[in-house]
Amino acid sequence: GLYQCTDQGAAWSEHITTYPPHWYRFFDGLEEKTAIEYIREVKPCCRHCVWSLGYPLAIPALLAISPKQDTCGLFKGGFSQCYLNCSAWEGDFDLLDVNTDSKLNATEMQRYISDQSVAPAQNYKLYTGGALSYNSDLSRLEPNVVFFSVDLNRDNSISREEWRVYRHFWSPTLVSRAGPSKVPEDGRPLADGPLGGFFIDQYFMQIWFTNMVNMQLEYYISNLERGFRMIEVREPVQNEKLQIMRQMDLDGSERISNEESYFRIFADMDGSGSLSVSEYYQSLYPRTGDSEELRVNFNKHDLDGNNRISFLERKFVAADINEDNNIDENEWRVGDFPEVYGPFEGHCTVRGGERQSCQLDKERYNYYMS
Repeated sequence: GLYQCTDQGAAWSEHITTYPPHWYRFFDGLEEKTAIEYIREVKPCCRHCVWSLGYPLAIPALLAISPKQDTCGLFKGGFSQCYLNCSAWEGDFDLLDVNTDSKLNATEMQRYISDQSVAPAQNYKLYTGGALSYNSDLSRLEPNVVFFSVDLNRDNSISREEWRVYRHFWSPTLVSRAGPSKVPEDGRPLADGPLGGFFIDQYFMQIWFTNMVNMQLEYYISNLERGFRMIEVREPVQNEKLQIMRQMDLDGSERISNEESYFRIFADMDGSGSLSVSEYYQSLYPRTGDSEELRVNFNKHDLDGNNRISFLERKFVAADINEDNNIDENEWRVGDFPEVYGPFEGHCTVRGGERQSCQLDKERYNYYMS
C-alpha cells in the first residue's frame, strides 16, 4: 500500500542529515537514482514527508524536515507547531479523534480550523478573516468545504491517509503564515468562493519559495563544518516559477487545490498525467474490495471511456457534491472551474426568453476535456 511504513521517521530521516551530494545518490540495487526518483519509486510511503521545490527543472531539489530537529519542541494544546514534521502528524490526528474511532468526523476535523485553542494560528486567522472572532463577511477559509475536499473517498470521514495528504498540501501555508490572494470576481468573501478559500495561488507560492530558501540557509549555516555550501541555495528564476505553476495547476484555474496536489503527487504514481486502473485501485478514491464495484467506481470517473482517468475527469466527480451526475451553480462556484469555461449561465436552458434548467452534465462537460 501507499502508506504502509512501519517507522515513517526512520525510513527517511537518515538521508537529510548527510552531505548534500548524497541526496542525489540513492541506490536501488546497483541503479543510481536522484532523490525525487528514489522517493517516488523506492519509498513512496514517505512522499508526504518531502516537498519538491520544483526547481532546478531538470532535477528538482527536495525539502525535508528531520523529525529530530531542535526547533520542533513547540506545542499548542498538545498539538505540534512544527508543521513540516510529518512524524508529529499522527499525534495531532489522535488529539482531534475525540471518539477514538481512528477517523475524523466533520466536527473533529473542523476544530483544527475554527477552534482557537486547537487550530494553528494561520488556520484560525484565515477562518476569522483576521478578526478576533469569526466574521462571515471577512472569512477566508470555510471549514465545511475543507472537510469535503479532504474527504477524497467521500465516506464522510477523514482517514489517517487523507489527513497526511491534507497536511502535506496545507502545512506550507501554516509555516508561511500566508494565504491565497486570488479573490472571487463577484465580490464574495474568499470563504464563499471557489474551494472555500482552501487553495494556494501564485502569490502564496512566492512567499513559500522565500520560506524554503530561508529554511535551507538556516540548515546550511548550522552545518558548514560538514561541507554544506550555501551557494547551492537560491530562489527560482521567473521561467522556473511559471513552469512550476503550470505543473501544479492541473485545470488552469490559477488556484491549486488539495485534489490537484493529491492527484499529481500521490495518485499518479508513474507521473504520466493520468490514472490507470491499477493506480486508481491504489489511490484513496472511492473503491471497494469487490472487483466489479471497483470497475463501477473507475468507470464513474472515466468520462470519455479511454480506460484512463485525467484530472479533469476526477474534477467533475469531486465537484458533484450531491452525486447526481450533474454540476449545478453552487457546485460550479465551489468546484473552481476555470474562468475560460465561461459563466455558468451558459449552461442554462432558455425557453420563451426565460431561464429554465441550469446544470452541466457529463456529456456537455466532455467538451471542456477535448
